[in-house]
Order: sequence, then C-alpha cells, then structure tokens
Amino acid sequence: MKRQILQKSSPKEEKNNLFYYTLLRILILVFAAMLVGSMVLTYFFNLDTYQNNLRHQTETAEAMLADTIDHLGDETLYLSTSTSIITLLEGGDGIADGDGNEKEAIYVVEEAVKLMPNYVGMRILGKDNQIYLKNTALQIIDELDNSAMNNSPDYFKYTPYRVDFTTYKDEAVVEVCAPVWSAGSEYLGCISLYYDNDFISLPDNENGRSTILFDSNSWMPVATKGDLSLSDANEEVVNCSGLLEGMIETENTYESFTYVNSDGQKMMGFVARDAQYPMALMTSVSSRVIFQTILKYSAYQIILTIILMSIFGFVLYYFYSRMKRPVLEMKERCQRRSEGEEEIDFGHYNDDDLNALSDTLLSYCKKLEKSAFIDFHLNLANFSKGYQDILRFIRKGEPFTVYMLDVANFGKYNRIFSNETGNKILLSISSGLQKIFGEQIYHVYGDRFMGINAMQDCDDGIQLELQKLMDSEITVGAASFQLKYKVGVCRYPEHGDNASELVRKLWQTLRFAKKYSEEGVVIYNQTVLNDVERESKILELLNRQIELQDFDVWYQPVYDYKKKCYTTAEALMRLQDENGQYIPPYEAIRVAEKNNLVTEVGELVLTKACQTMKFLSDQKTSIENITVNLSVQQLVDQNYGKKTLNIIRESGITPDRICVEITEALLLQSFPAAIDVLNQMHAAGIRIVLDNFGSGEVSISYFSQVPFAFVKLDHRLVQQVQQNQEQFEFVQKMVEMIKIKEVKVVAERVETKEDLNWMIRCGADYVQGYYYSKPLEENDFWELVKKKS
Repeated sequence: MKRQILQKSSPKEEKNNLFYYTLLRILILVFAAMLVGSMVLTYFFNLDTYQNNLRHQTETAEAMLADTIDHLGDETLYLSTSTSIITLLEGGDGIADGDGNEKEAIYVVEEAVKLMPNYVGMRILGKDNQIYLKNTALQIIDELDNSAMNNSPDYFKYTPYRVDFTTYKDEAVVEVCAPVWSAGSEYLGCISLYYDNDFISLPDNENGRSTILFDSNSWMPVATKGDLSLSDANEEVVNCSGLLEGMIETENTYESFTYVNSDGQKMMGFVARDAQYPMALMTSVSSRVIFQTILKYSAYQIILTIILMSIFGFVLYYFYSRMKRPVLEMKERCQRRSEGEEEIDFGHYNDDDLNALSDTLLSYCKKLEKSAFIDFHLNLANFSKGYQDILRFIRKGEPFTVYMLDVANFGKYNRIFSNETGNKILLSISSGLQKIFGEQIYHVYGDRFMGINAMQDCDDGIQLELQKLMDSEITVGAASFQLKYKVGVCRYPEHGDNASELVRKLWQTLRFAKKYSEEGVVIYNQTVLNDVERESKILELLNRQIELQDFDVWYQPVYDYKKKCYTTAEALMRLQDENGQYIPPYEAIRVAEKNNLVTEVGELVLTKACQTMKFLSDQKTSIENITVNLSVQQLVDQNYGKKTLNIIRESGITPDRICVEITEALLLQSFPAAIDVLNQMHAAGIRIVLDNFGSGEVSISYFSQVPFAFVKLDHRLVQQVQQNQEQFEFVQKMVEMIKIKEVKVVAERVETKEDLNWMIRCGADYVQGYYYSKPLEENDFWELVKKKS
C-alpha cells in the first residue's frame, strides 16, 4: 500500500507530466530549428563577410597601386623641372649626337631613378613630338607612335602628368609622362619614364581567385596575378564587358557583379576603378569556391558553437545536479523506505526547507504505516506488514521461520453464537500469539494469523508454545471453547529464497495441513511438494482442455417417480489425466478457482450441456432440462447472466431448458452480489437450483429472497429421517415449508430402496442417486434415457 501511494501518479500529475513531455519535445524541435536557422544565418553572414573582405582587398590593392603611381608621377615631375633637360629641349633639333647636354640629361635621369628597380627606360620628346633623348632596353619604346600620344600643352593644363598602360611580350609597361616648361612657362616638350609590371602589387592568387589590372578606358588587360595569362584575362574581361561598360556609363568607382567564364563556371567579380588614373582592378572568384570556403568556415563555427553550448550545458547540469543532489538523495531514501527498510529516515540537509520536508515525510509515513499496516480491530499488524517484515529479514540475510495458523471451522462460532463472540475468541487467540511471537505476529484475515521467528534456536520452543495454545480452552464469558488449529511452517532460506516463494509455500503447507494431515503443525516437506506438483499437473490439464475447447461432461439423471421417467439431469465436469484416470471434480474445480479459470471451464461445460439438451429435445426424450453448477467467481460476475443467455440462445434451446445450481455455502459467501445475478437469470427464464439445503449454512431469510425452482436436500437429511420419528417429522415439515413457495424438492444420494421410500414419505418430488443411476458418460446417459422415455 505504501509503495502504491509513493509511486502512483494522480490524474493531475499525469496531466502535468504529459505537459512537460510535450514541452520537452517542442523545445527539442525549437532547438533543432534554431540550429538549422543558425547554420543558414551563419552561412549567409560568412558569405557577406567573405564578399566584403574580398571587396576590401580589391579596393586596398587598387589604392596602393594608385599611391605607387602618385610616387612615380612626383618623380617624373621632379625630373621635368631639371635644368639639364630644359636646356636640352631649348637648344636641340631632334635626336642629339651625344654632346654634353645629352650626357648630362641622361645622368640626371639615371641618378633620379637608380633607387627604382622597376625602371626600364626613359624618353624625352620635343614640342613637335620628336625624340630628343632616349635610354631604354625595351624595343617597344622605339615602336611607339609619338603622334598617338596626347602630349599637347593643352592636355597638361588639366593634369600635372599623364599615365598610360601598354604591354610588351605579355608584360605590363607603365608610362608616366610629365611636361617640360621653360622659365617663361613655354611648353618645351615632355619626359616619359617607363616601368615594368613588377612594381604592380596585386592580391595573391589563392583559393581559385584571379586578379586582373586593365586600362579603364579600353578595358584592355595589362597585368595579371598568378598563372592567368593576358590572353586568358582578356577572355575574362570580354565575358563581363557589358557589365564593365555599364560601370563606365554610370561612373561607378566600386562595383561587384556575377558572370559566367569561358569554362562555364559561375563567377563573382569585384572591380575597383580609379577615379584619377585610367586603370581598374578586378578580382574574381568561382561561386563553387566561395560556397565551399564559406560552408567550411560555417561548419567550423557551428561545431565550435555546439562544443561551447555542450560545455555550457554540462556546467549547468553539473551545478543543477549539485543543487538537486539532496532531492535525489531524499527520493532514493523514499524508495528504500517504500521497499520496507523501516530504519531508513529521510536524511538531514543544509537546506531548512528540505529538513522540514524530511520531518514531515517521516511523520506522514509513520501515520501511513499505522493505517496501512495495523488491524485496528485486533490491534495487530496486518499481512501487508508481515510481508514487509519478511522482505526486511531477507535483506539481512539471516535465517528465520514463518508460521501460518488457521482456526478450523471458525465460521460456525459466528453463526451459532454471534459475531461479538467470534470477535472475542479472535482477541483471545491474538493475545496468546502475541505472547509467543511478540511484535512479529500478524492478522492475515478472519481466523488466520502469521508469525515470524528470527531466532532459529527457538523454533522448538515456539512449536511447543503453539501446541500449548492449541490444547488450551478459550473462555468467553461463561462459555469455554476447545478450538482446533492447523499450522503451516516454512523456513528461510531452506524453503524459499524470496518473499513471494516463501509465502506461496507457506499457504500450500497450511492447505495441505487442513486437507490431509492429522498433525496440528506441518513443516513444508516432500509430501507438501507432491501436493503442489499435483496441483500444477491439474492446472496444466485444465489449460490444455481449455485450449482444445473440450471437456468431458458426464450426466447424473434425476428420476421423477410420479411420471416413472427421468426428467432432468445434472451435468458434471470430468478431467482425465495422462494415465486415463479421472481427477476428483472438487480438486479440479478448486485449482480452476484458484487460477481464475473457473469461468472458462464453466462456459465450456455449459456449452456442452446445451448441445446435449438440444439433442435430447430433438429426439423427443423425457428430459426437460439439464442443471450446471456455478462457482463463486461466476456468481459474482455481473455479466455472467448475459454470457449464459448468449450460450443458451446460440445452441438453439430456450432458457427454461437450463438450470443453474448453487450450494448453500456459496450463496452465503456471495449473497449481496449473487442475488442480482440470480434474479437476472430467473427473469430470462433460467431456473435456479439450491443444493445441500439443510446443511445449516443458509437462513430462511436468504432462502425467501431467491426465486428457486428446485431445492436439493442435503444428503445427511436422507440418513437422519431413518433414525427416529422426530427426525422424520422435522424433515417432512421442512419439505412442506419449501413447497409453500411452489418449489420442487429433490432428494440427493438416494442409494437404497429404503432411502427412496423414506424420501417419498417426506414429500420429495424427485430422486437423484445411485439407486437409479450413477453419473454416466454422454453415450451411456443417452442410452439410459432412451430406455426410460
């Protein structure tokens, strides 16, 4: 009981648990959605970051290149103001022949650019675009079309110098041209310095990224980074020329765009176009490379996030566990307490609230134990308490002995005297048992008690004291009673190593003592074990026949001596063992009742009886109905009436063709529940038969409340009528009383002609017994009925 209270959840708790389980599932789904959402957001965030970084790198590289050109321009402007160069242009008529002015000019230029490793040459032009001086190893300078160059003084009014890009053998050449002015601000010509592409610092070509520098006026590539050649770069520029031209028209300085390259790959490009110089820098990356790179870094971030969240969760769980540890400890103590460890308290903790709860639980458990484990009527511990104590002794691992005591036929003291007298007898017995067992005595139910002896060397003394108790008289008021007892004994661990097995064998021993033993005290032994094995064998046979849906049903006919024929019969179940021997019916029924099989057995017997009745009816025999016996389990089943009617109707006979028979003891045992079932069947037409009437179990009040159709006299009355006239008249008056309610009387166990005559004189209507027929197999019964019909 205590375990049920501790473990069983109330509907409200079950509802709350369902709510929390649902909430947990929702939280898991939300977490999964957040994780997926986080991955998506992380991917797009990293993509945006990657794009911004790539754009920034492109812009930075373009700005650094512009700064370098600024420096080159400043250097060229410085040279354009050199006196030697001005003198050379003022006095010359074209390419000089190496006079002093030329040498001095070359010296000045070389001194100025000697710290510039990318310098490859220079050229000085007059105002008529004629070469005055050149010093270069690049043939392309000789091939330059001077007339194509914008060297007019008007051009230089708006810019201090000119920057142009060209290529030579797939190498970029940069020309920085500055005007030369006389002291009177007369345009004399210009000086151009040439540099190769090594001075151009482009971003590294990595992760599938390519970088191209091109002339922003003609969109001609002039420099690349890595393995990309100028011809390949030109194809790249051609593929996105429309986008680049749009940039020129809208005068965008920085832009990003997507295009498909010559290999069919989708590319993303970033362009930084210089506002001062005619150059633009384009960085392009494959979309596949971007996706792989971003996905990799996103995965790293997600994994790192999960790891950090796991660490955080573990830390939270650790502190949560530390906080919850006292509660878990209390729960564990509650569980141990529920399993019977009475010496376990609920602990003491640093938390005042938990200590208060611990004290409250302890107080509540003591009250609960008192209400759950105490029989207040006898002021003894009950069987539940005894079972818990058995578990407690088993946990200790020490041997002990369990006794089960039963008072024989105790019910008659309540019936003959009163319930009050019976209660006083039980109080006297419990007082004597307390003196023997002390606190380890328990009231099982009714007249049954259980005791535990944990001191093995005192077993002989216990049995001796029990024998004295059984030999002594019980005095209640002025009356004295000599009771008869039966005691079953089992020892741990000799007869069982767990509580369930020990108690089961204890009950089996007591049942054996009551049924078979002459001794008052029986210790579990091989004979008891044989009885258990026999019961197990009967159970196996019952289950087999139930599975086969077949039982042997015999019939004992009932004779109507007025009509001179058999008019009814009693159906009797027979169970045959593997040797062909029939098991006594009372044994088979007892095992069926004990194992909750009696309903199935009863339904199979009823089905067969209905089939037999249908056959006899079709054959126009004298049999009017067949009687089947009921057990207490069937009688208290409120659905039994409906089940019986269904079986009867399915067989094709009317309900009045079947009678149900109950004994006096059965009616007394289950009267409150039985009366409703019996009335239901009577209303449907089924006839009710009372067996063993006159055995002293049922009072007249009970008899008058049940609509019986037949009453069978107890077989002892058949013998008593022959003893003297007084007994005869007593039975005769009993029969007359029964017939007042128009109930037919059947005399049982009529075995001789003399028995028959006495029962006829008493007024019995029918006779059943060996005088006319013993129980017969179905075929023999049919042959007998044919002869008498």
